[in-house]
Amino acid sequence: MESVQLGRDAFWRSRLPLPQGLGLVHLGTLVVPRRGPGGATIHDEAALESAQGRVALLVEYRGHVLPRDVPGIGERLRHLLQQKRLREQAIGSSSAPSLPVLATDLATPAVQEACLAAGLGVIDQGGTVLLRGPSLFIHVQGSAPVSRTPRVNAFRGKGTRIVRLLLSRPEELWTAQSMTAASETSYAFSHGVLSLLERDGFLRRHSPRGGFRLYDGAGLLRRWAEQGDDAAVVIERFNAPSTEPTRLREAREALASHGIRSIFTLASALFPKEVFAAALPHGLYVSGDMTPAIETLGLRRITPHNLYLLKPHPAVDTEAGGVYCAPRTLAHGAGASMPQLVLDFHRVGGRGPDQGRELLQQFAKELPYLEAEP
Repeated sequence: MESVQLGRDAFWRSRLPLPQGLGLVHLGTLVVPRRGPGGATIHDEAALESAQGRVALLVEYRGHVLPRDVPGIGERLRHLLQQKRLREQAIGSSSAPSLPVLATDLATPAVQEACLAAGLGVIDQGGTVLLRGPSLFIHVQGSAPVSRTPRVNAFRGKGTRIVRLLLSRPEELWTAQSMTAASETSYAFSHGVLSLLERDGFLRRHSPRGGFRLYDGAGLLRRWAEQGDDAAVVIERFNAPSTEPTRLREAREALASHGIRSIFTLASALFPKEVFAAALPHGLYVSGDMTPAIETLGLRRITPHNLYLLKPHPAVDTEAGGVYCAPRTLAHGAGASMPQLVLDFHRVGGRGPDQGRELLQQFAKELPYLEAEP
């Protein structure tokens, strides 16, 4: 699943080599819970824009796909589109019908034929666009070279589990085996991320067969804050009439009574002595339905926004190196770890980055000094 996430990120970050007059725009994500590791599948809402107008798309990314995979992808997307239509009908809303589309690195002729047969559009990194609708037919055969997606990335998805564990246990000696168990990732992935961080100077080993030890923790946290992806896949911004600790505790207890896991972040996760900037938003990661928190706090979708509810990305919705790793005990409930706070404050804008830099300095001062290896 991590390779899928890396490929999906690369697909939407890249500028596809489309003909002049065509543009692919990413509009948002749909998170679909599922059984098994990871807990969710992410689909993307997008639009293909041209001089003739805009075509709405619902996209599933698969880096490497075979013709036999196509019917299942089409069935999943149509099922999701049907649910979306039913919800819109129930609330009296309407939007332009979306076309189901496969996004991939390279769509072979056999995959393109399978997509046509399954009523599925296809877009690939080489610039291929094949869409067919009630009054639409677009067929562009891409020929641009397609680069391979990197195998590992320490600052996205499951890679950040390893970064959090390293930063939360700075004195620990890590082997690939122990990191695999702690982060609940594969041995090959853990070893790849550890080796990458060693190459970049953040970790050190006494010998090629020795364990990895954190060497430049402050530098690693700074790099993560500057280059890493958000830990949240959805952020809902609200105005809260009160953010007093007692009200925050009531919201967390309301979520817990429904079996919904949560953890505080941003201003809600700071101790008084750590506060550096004013007018910081409060935050709460919620792994499930946000309604109990919204109702308990009386949240309103008006400005000014002073409280954010965040849904963790499926890859980090875990204690195994995810947002629930190394929680801090606050009077009103569990708060995110210091490294997680540094990352989150760098993302919120306003005075958030100032607070994040102050926390990074505090974290650096508290890092232990290590003895030289014999």
